[in-house]
Amino acid sequence: MVDDVVTGQGLSKLASQLTGRPAAEQDRIVLEFVRTQAAIVLGHESSGEITPDETFKALGFDSLSGVEFRNRLQAATGLNLPATSVFDHPTPTRLAQYVRQQVTPDGDDDGGAAELKLMSLLTELERTSAGTALDDQVKVTFLRRIGALERVVRGTGDADDLDLADDAALFQLIDGN
Repeated sequence: MVDDVVTGQGLSKLASQLTGRPAAEQDRIVLEFVRTQAAIVLGHESSGEITPDETFKALGFDSLSGVEFRNRLQAATGLNLPATSVFDHPTPTRLAQYVRQQVTPDGDDDGGAAELKLMSLLTELERTSAGTALDDQVKVTFLRRIGALERVVRGTGDADDLDLADDAALFQLIDGN
């Protein structure tokens, strides 16, 4: 089972393994990760039984096992992958390339730690807040801080503004403007 997929720094374990490594090594790590997850879903003893360039269909995947595989990949990476991932990217090599692009946006081989950390933190926030009932004051404070953080990320504010977001900024964030 995939447990404890987020490190203490807020990165998925896969993302933390990729950070600072050259592209070829990242490719190797992600391919082995994909092959290992595929082997688990198919009940194989090792990833060695998963040929990198053989189609998932030829390896024995069907719709149900494809969804289970996608769910494992999502849980381990924090990515939002389509249910059709094994059909959209039909070999372990091609799926690994896709996953790597998603985990290391813009081909960033060693400078994307901040971006990866932010995205992993967002994924963890989404996961832990699902179904959580919050006090109204906590909601207001949280949303104000998110609005201020948005301004920091966009470069229109600074870190000292985190508690100062006004209602207009809050509504802009909610409306997606």
